[in-house]
Amino acid sequence: MARILLPEDYGLVAAAMLAVGLLQTFMDFGATTALLRLSNPAADYINSAWTLKIIQGTAVSVAIIALSGVIGKFLQKPEIIHILWTFAVAIFLASLGNIGLTLAVKDFNFKLGAKIDVISKIASVAVTLSVGMVQKSHWALVMGIVAGYITPLVLSYAWHPYRPTWSTEKVGEIWKLTKWLLLASIGSFVLRKGDEIIASKIGTSHEYGLYNVGADLGQLPVQEIGPAMLKALLPVLSSMEDAEEYINDAIHRTTAAINTIIWPIALGFAVLSEHATAILLGPKWIEAAKYVYAFAIISALQTATAPIKILLTLRGHTRTQSMQVWREFAVFAGAAGLLITHSGLYSLAIARAIASITNLFDVLLTAKNLCRLDVKSSLLAIFRPLAIAAAMAVLVHLLNAEFTNPYLAIIISLITGGGAYTFAILVVWTLLGKPNGIESMAINQIKQLKRGKDN
Repeated sequence: MARILLPEDYGLVAAAMLAVGLLQTFMDFGATTALLRLSNPAADYINSAWTLKIIQGTAVSVAIIALSGVIGKFLQKPEIIHILWTFAVAIFLASLGNIGLTLAVKDFNFKLGAKIDVISKIASVAVTLSVGMVQKSHWALVMGIVAGYITPLVLSYAWHPYRPTWSTEKVGEIWKLTKWLLLASIGSFVLRKGDEIIASKIGTSHEYGLYNVGADLGQLPVQEIGPAMLKALLPVLSSMEDAEEYINDAIHRTTAAINTIIWPIALGFAVLSEHATAILLGPKWIEAAKYVYAFAIISALQTATAPIKILLTLRGHTRTQSMQVWREFAVFAGAAGLLITHSGLYSLAIARAIASITNLFDVLLTAKNLCRLDVKSSLLAIFRPLAIAAAMAVLVHLLNAEFTNPYLAIIISLITGGGAYTFAILVVWTLLGKPNGIESMAINQIKQLKRGKDN
C-alpha cells in the first residue's frame, strides 16, 4: 500500500494526466459555457450542447489513443501508454453525462452538483485504496481517477430528470460564440501546465512528483473555495437586466467577497506549508513544502480577478480574454527563461507568480476600458483583504517559531490568525463607513440567527 504514495508513482500518473489535459483543452468547445450565458435556452440548443460534448469526448479519446506512443517517447515514460488508453475510455464515457447538471446550475440548484462532486471524490478515494491493497502500484491512482470520471456519468442520469437527444442544429451557433474561448482555454492550459511540462522534462520522476503534488496541494484550499463561490455568478448575471451600473456593482461586491475569503486562506496555508506537508503527505514529502508555499499564493493571485473575467465573458469579449491569457503566458515564458538556470524547478513557480501578477493588472485595465468597471474600486476590493491577510500571515509566522509540534502549531495559528484577521477586517470596514459587502452580509446573518434564537 505504501508504494502508491511515492513521488515516482504520482509523477508517472501526473505525466499521463498532463497529456490528457492538453488534448482535452485543445478540443474544449465550450458547450456548457455557451449554455450558461443564455437566460432561457431552447431544447434544441440544450441538446446541441450535449451533442457537442460527446463529439468533443470522442475526439479526445481517439487522439489520446493515436498519440499515446508519441507522448510516451516525448515524456520519456513509455510505461504511461496503457495508462493513457485507460483514460481515453473513461473520458469518452464521461462525455455521455447528462447535460441536466448544467441546467441545474442555471436553475441555481447547486446542491445537486455538490452532492455528485462529493460522492465522486469519495468513490475515487475508495477505489484508489481498494485497488492499492491488491495492486500496490500506480494503477491504484489510475483506477481512482477513472472512478472519478465514471461516477458523475451514472449519478447525472439517476438524479436529474432531463433526457438529452442527439442534435446538431445549434452546434454552429455555439461554436461561433465559443471559438475564442477555445483559444483562451488552450492558452490557459499551456500557462497553467507549461511549468509542469518543463518540470517533467528537466526533472527526474522523483523531482517532478514533488513539484506536481506540492503544486496541487498548495492550490487545493483556494481551488475548492473560489470556484464554489463563483459557480452562480454567470447564470445570475445572465438573468439580470442589461443595466451596466447594477452588474458592475455586483462584480465589485463579488470580487470583494471572494478576496476577503481567499487571501487569509492562501497566505495562512503558505506560512503553514511545512507543517501541512508533514501532516498531510508525511516526512518523505517535506521537500514539496516550498512548492506548497508558492502555489498557495499563486492560486489566490489567479482567483482574485475571477469575477471580473466572468464579466468579460458575459459581455462577449472572449477574443480579448484569449489575448490576455497569451500575454500572461509570454510573461511566464520570459521569466522562466531568465530564472531557470539559477533556481531549477522552483524558478517555474516564481515565473508563474510574476505572470499572475501582470495578468491581474491586465484584467483590471481591460475591464475598465471595455466594461467601464472602476479600477479604484476593483483595487480596493482586492488589496484591502490582501494587506490585512499579509499582516495576519506575519503574526502566524511569528507564532510558528514558538511551536515544534505541527498539529499544535496549526491549531494555535488557526485560532489566533483567524481571530486577528476577522477583527482587523471589521475595524477597517467600520473606518471605511461600513460599505455593503461580505462584512455587512455576515453581520446581518448573525442578527437574523440571534432574532430567530430569541423567538
